[in-house]
Amino acid sequence: MFVFYGCSYTYGQGLQYYWLVENTDYQWEDMDKFTGAKIAQEWLPFEAEQYRIQHSYPHLVSKHFGVNYFNTSVNNGGDNSGMYSKLQNLHQFVNFGHVDYHIFQFTNPGRNTPDVNSVDNVDDLCYYQVKRISDQVNEIGNDNKWLAFSWYDEIGEILKKEFPDNFIPIIYKDKEHISFEHFTGNKGELTIHVQHPESEDRHFSDYGHKVIADSIIRKVEQSPPVKLYKGEKR
Repeated sequence: MFVFYGCSYTYGQGLQYYWLVENTDYQWEDMDKFTGAKIAQEWLPFEAEQYRIQHSYPHLVSKHFGVNYFNTSVNNGGDNSGMYSKLQNLHQFVNFGHVDYHIFQFTNPGRNTPDVNSVDNVDDLCYYQVKRISDQVNEIGNDNKWLAFSWYDEIGEILKKEFPDNFIPIIYKDKEHISFEHFTGNKGELTIHVQHPESEDRHFSDYGHKVIADSIIRKVEQSPPVKLYKGEKR
């Protein structure tokens, strides 16, 4: 089993647009009416939500390996402190003995004020946010493993240097990248906006989710957990 943690990128913000355009009278130029800032994504039709779930990278990764998963980003948004809190309380939802990998998508390190106030500089902040995840997974035990990738370069650099066994590089156009920072934003090649300029949404497009999923799959296949199987008896 995989457990995923992250923010709106892991939630799959914007993937509902594809269903709305394909199945209603709305067009891509109408999709800015449905951004997370304007309407709660949980209020969208059931079918749109199922489309989002099934085309998000957590689903794609888990389907590839034929295993179940739990996406802790059950609503739109999140921060690094929230991921840690979810990990601490995950036993209320998941049996740790059934988890193969915890997979973290680190977001903007400055989103949580208590975290920011607890350190002196951004490098210490980033290291602190990663180290406490590592420590907590180690405390859980049960052969649980963790992997992570980052939105921002600062955390990506720390993952690559200090936690290389856990670091997921983003593979894009046959090159490794320490984060997906440069593939989002106004000109980000993995965004809905670049794929459909009528939309202002800068979250991952369906293609972006495929790139992220492929990067995670590549990393897991390099170091498969003992419990991971596909169709064979354990």
